[in-house]
Amino acid sequence: MTLKTFLLGLLLAMFAAVMTAGLVVFGNAWLNDKPDGPVRSMLSRSAQEKDDMEFVEIKNLVVTLKNDQGRERYLLLELGLGTAGEQQKKRVENYIPVIRGTTVDVLSAMTYAEARNLSVGEIRELLMENYQKSFERNDRSLPFEKVIISKLVFQ
Repeated sequence: MTLKTFLLGLLLAMFAAVMTAGLVVFGNAWLNDKPDGPVRSMLSRSAQEKDDMEFVEIKNLVVTLKNDQGRERYLLLELGLGTAGEQQKKRVENYIPVIRGTTVDVLSAMTYAEARNLSVGEIRELLMENYQKSFERNDRSLPFEKVIISKLVFQ
């Protein structure tokens, strides 16, 4: 290996390193200058959605279920309602009585056996459908996107 070959290789390696560093700096500046650009939105969309999601908890929702044997049966339920930000979170907090009432209406119409045979996912879908209907009847949009059942206890 001659000195000339070594120097040419070193020069090429330095050139590649400088070009790489320059492209990194340029790309970073480009992403920061265009917050709504296509690359920026693709990279940050999922992180932004996760940051914006907030939950409102509704605890200790007790529902009396119908029972054929005359014995009273209860269902204890705790919900988490997923909202897209602080403004929607406040709307959900204002509508908690409507949400509680709709939940009690839907579940208290069921017998213990019917409620017991539903999966958590089916109960969540049933509640979401009825929340949508309830808000539509009052000419309101649903202030949350998700219903999460955090506790479900049959007694």
